[in-house]
Formats: sequence, C-alpha cells, structure tokens
Amino acid sequence: MLKANGVVLENGWIEGRITLGPDDNAIFKLNNFVQGKAIHAGCEILVKYGEGWIDGRYEWSFRKENPIEVYSEGDEVIYIGEGHLVRVRNI
Repeated sequence: MLKANGVVLENGWIEGRITLGPDDNAIFKLNNFVQGKAIHAGCEILVKYGEGWIDGRYEWSFRKENPIEVYSEGDEVIYIGEGHLVRVRNI
C-alpha cells in the first residue's frame, strides 16, 4: 500500500498534481509528471472531480499549448490542465 496525502492507495498508484517539465526522452522534449515521475500515453488515470474520481486513460500531444486528454468510459474526453489533482498507475 502507498500512502499519499493521507490516502492509502493500492500498489502501483501515485497521487499528486500534474506538472509540466523537461523530458529528454519525450517528443518535443516535454512531458507531464506526477510526483516527479513521467506519465506515459495510455496509462490509467483517475481525475479528481468534486468529491469523487473519474476513471480514464491518459493521452497528451506533447505540445505545451494543448490540454491533457482523459478518455473515460465510452471514449468521452475530459480535458484537464497542469495542476489538476490525479492518481496514475503504470508509469
């Protein structure tokens, strides 16, 4: 179990705010990070929304000006930006 912000999370999950930073291994040399770990396309993501969490799949264009895309059930897209509270797995 992993404890983040007072919340016990299952193994493989981390919680934090999404930040944008340099990544020499990424296209356009930018990537999004949670707790200093790069997020990879297709990873499972939970997005904080009100009192709950929305489950989805992380996608991003690697372009600073574009929002982060979270594909939820039924391939509905939720757009979030830097600083949003999330939980990610498989990073």
